[in-house]
Amino acid sequence: MIKFDLSLREELSEDFEKNPLICNIDKIRTGDLVLTDEAFDKVLPKFYQHCSAVHWTSYEVAKVIVEWVKPYHEKNFIDIGCGLGKLCFYLGIYTKLKVSGIEQRKQLVDIAKKIANSNNLNINIIHGNILNLEWTNNDIFYFFNPFYEQVFGIDLLQIDKTINFSQENFHRYTLFVYEKLCALPAGKIIITYHGFGKAPPPTWKLIKSKFIRGGFLELWEKVQ
Repeated sequence: MIKFDLSLREELSEDFEKNPLICNIDKIRTGDLVLTDEAFDKVLPKFYQHCSAVHWTSYEVAKVIVEWVKPYHEKNFIDIGCGLGKLCFYLGIYTKLKVSGIEQRKQLVDIAKKIANSNNLNINIIHGNILNLEWTNNDIFYFFNPFYEQVFGIDLLQIDKTINFSQENFHRYTLFVYEKLCALPAGKIIITYHGFGKAPPPTWKLIKSKFIRGGFLELWEKVQ
């Protein structure tokens, strides 16, 4: 396991400028090039490439999400705990959604913004904590089990040691999300992959479900 070193956050791979993600966005959008996880991961700093399979939403999952969100043209989408913004980039390329992500690790936000700016992708990566998020401004919320790190102490399941981990944090975050979901108005959407730590409130209806890579991807709608 690589030790965390803040100096590595600016060390981009040698393929950063040559990668199709950087120079062929139009071809990716038209389908002439297929954006794979391997191609995307090459633009990440080397330290974070080893996190990709565990922590960043895969292209296989993202393709399904892209299909699911087509009816929500130009709605506001936010990825809760977006990390390096991998799903945000996919949605920025393939959809007309107004895409945001929120991430509490500033070094990940800096990298995400750098990649987005290099690609001229109009996505908004916010440095912040979910406890301070303005929920009413968003229509679709994505949760890729964002609080999992809090309750599993082994290094493989932690991105780095720059935030505090505790069982208390896990319960606080999941309860906070549950209460916010209760308060949201009808018509809002959540998409979960491996859940968020609790089942959604009974006022949410499961609309779509697909088992991918060992976990359920689910789309829920607030019905009352």
